[in-house]
Amino acid sequence: MQPINQVAVIGAGVMGSGIAAQFANAGIPVVLYEQHQQILDRALEGLLSRKPAALMDPSSLGLIQTALVGDWQKLTPCDWVIEVIVEDLEAKRKLYAKLEAHLPSHCLVSSNTSGILWSELTKNCGTEFKRRFAITHFFNPPRYMQLLEFVKGPDTDAETTQRLIDCCEQQLGKTVVIAEDTPGFIANRIGIFSILNGIQLAIKKNIKIEEADAITGRPLGMPKTGVFGLADLIGLDTIALIARNFRTQLAKYDYAQPVLGMPDLMEIMLRKGAIGRKIGRKGP
Repeated sequence: MQPINQVAVIGAGVMGSGIAAQFANAGIPVVLYEQHQQILDRALEGLLSRKPAALMDPSSLGLIQTALVGDWQKLTPCDWVIEVIVEDLEAKRKLYAKLEAHLPSHCLVSSNTSGILWSELTKNCGTEFKRRFAITHFFNPPRYMQLLEFVKGPDTDAETTQRLIDCCEQQLGKTVVIAEDTPGFIANRIGIFSILNGIQLAIKKNIKIEEADAITGRPLGMPKTGVFGLADLIGLDTIALIARNFRTQLAKYDYAQPVLGMPDLMEIMLRKGAIGRKIGRKGP
């Protein structure tokens, strides 16, 4: 089956730029899209200074070309477009409507959403778009996190599925796990519940942040950051959006509902713009 030779990534935030860097690491040229050039410039600068390093070799940055959203002619040579914008359903749908009109006939499309349903994302899309659309959920940081969740819909064709999985496994070195089209898929269905539940319990029990992270990290088989550190890494804004989506998607009686509200501490941080490491202003 034909390999992926060039990709486009729409969204130059921490995840989008990190995904672009991983394709560059694999020797695959990338077109990185954003709304404003200054965001693109900061993203490229950030890739050179990010710790741990996003690029295996700084010279790989040369494989990343930038473009402004709307300059869709640069999609022409791309085999795969990955949407990595804000975790907001309506924003994603609006983008797909624009993409449908300019997408090359050979080009596949996926979303990096961490939990919005395939069926919801493609609700207003045509049959041809749905045939070429899947969810490819990378984890942060993309260079170092081996796991990738893959979600297909009832209209995703077999060739789309196989080409994307082959690229992720053979060209990017990922371990692909097939997930069902259910809220949060696998990782976030467990992970967001665990993070928010752990934070709320720590606050309720008056446990210090450092102690809570020590307890909820390696001893529980979770990332060494612990729950507060992981929230800081993911970004409080992202967690808030995912939790909000869960509250609307999950049944009212679902076991996770009681812990899907953001603790007051995190709400205060959000209002202050202290959303985490990705902007240099830490969360909890």
